[in-house]
Amino acid sequence: MTTPLIVAIDGPAAAGKGTLARRLAAALGLPYLDTGLLYRATGRRVLDAAGDPADPTAAAEAARALRPEDTQRTDLRGPAADAAAAAVAAIPAVRAALLDFQRDFGRANGAVLDGRDIGTVIFPDAPVKIFVTASLAERARRRFLELQAKGTAAPYEQVEADMRARDAQDAARAAAPLKPAVDAVIIDTTELNADAAFARALALTRARMQSAPRDLALAALLAGLRRDGRQQSGLDDALLPADADAAYRVAALVERLLDWPRMGWKIAANMPEMQRALRAAEPIMGRVFAPFLMNNPARLDPSRLLHPVVEAEIAICLATDLPPRTAPYTEADILAAIASIHPAIEVAECRFLHDARFPPLPAILADGSGSGSLILGPAIADWRSRKIPAQDVVLRVDGVERRRGNVAKAIGSPITPVTWLANRLSADGIGLRAGEVISTGTCTGMLLGRAGQTFLGDFGPLGTVTVTLAT
Repeated sequence: MTTPLIVAIDGPAAAGKGTLARRLAAALGLPYLDTGLLYRATGRRVLDAAGDPADPTAAAEAARALRPEDTQRTDLRGPAADAAAAAVAAIPAVRAALLDFQRDFGRANGAVLDGRDIGTVIFPDAPVKIFVTASLAERARRRFLELQAKGTAAPYEQVEADMRARDAQDAARAAAPLKPAVDAVIIDTTELNADAAFARALALTRARMQSAPRDLALAALLAGLRRDGRQQSGLDDALLPADADAAYRVAALVERLLDWPRMGWKIAANMPEMQRALRAAEPIMGRVFAPFLMNNPARLDPSRLLHPVVEAEIAICLATDLPPRTAPYTEADILAAIASIHPAIEVAECRFLHDARFPPLPAILADGSGSGSLILGPAIADWRSRKIPAQDVVLRVDGVERRRGNVAKAIGSPITPVTWLANRLSADGIGLRAGEVISTGTCTGMLLGRAGQTFLGDFGPLGTVTVTLAT
């Protein structure tokens, strides 16, 4: 039996997701559901009863009593309906009451659904997830023209202010906040017309319909290898991601299957010579999970390590979020977002044996670019006044110098790779979060670790960090 196709489309108001979803549903021959109408209809029922849409009891009763024909009302648009929908949508009991309605609709014959939590809550396993967005100014302009055409125009400044407030409310609510799913593809329509956005979404959907089973199979394999702490030789060619973007989609699925808290990111291959050696077009990245982020000094059980490669690095901890956005992040933005900078040691691992069947780079990217453990040394005091790029770094094994490097020669400024990462993740709709730690790439080169060894990363006046590979 064929599983019905679900296309999940999320995004903020006036980004164009409704227009896109309707056209996509028609092209694919699928039913279409504007889930936002469910909340608008719920809010309107509360208003009809002279109730307060922010009242959890009244809103939940209205949601449970909702009928399909309620979504066909002609008074579900406009400022009053907008405000009522936003109020009821923030109530967990309302979202719970409407959950089965949406899932039953999609599971019956497949569907294209648009809303604000389709890919994150309603159908987290949907093979096609699209997050449609646009700049606030462009979305406000569209809504202003829409209202003007209906003869109900408010001043543009008011439309923009209302939209900004709605965005903030949607993003901050405890129940299903508006955000892209980790494996969603972002379509920014700020400078795209409806035809261009539709063409991009249709091509994406057709590609995902073909690749989704493969992506999920590889993600399940990699998640299982991580859970079990084991390696395998090679990878079936049928599972190999086509390119870096496909590989990173698999890595996002691995995160979801593991359900381990993500505490940060690793960056590697900052310099062109390393990228050429890997046949990569840019640096590479991977997730750092909570069980593997440790404070100095650390001990790791060597029997559980998979070909451990030890590197001395600079790590950066963020104080503020760096969410997806249209404008690129600058190094000044990154500097303003930093909480602390640390000497660190990364113990990289790989779920593939280093043998004659070692797979190509996309398989490694899907595996988190070899992410393993990250050990943080003490925060560097007065880091803003330090000349961190000028610092030499030594990696010692049992007191003997084995590797030596320089921050600037290895990675340039530590701010540069983090700026790349922020923009790469912004384009992918993921973003960086306050509290996350980013290891910025090796300063010393790599050294294979062996049981019983103690590694010390010596960053001179910036501090030291130690890890011992012993039980």
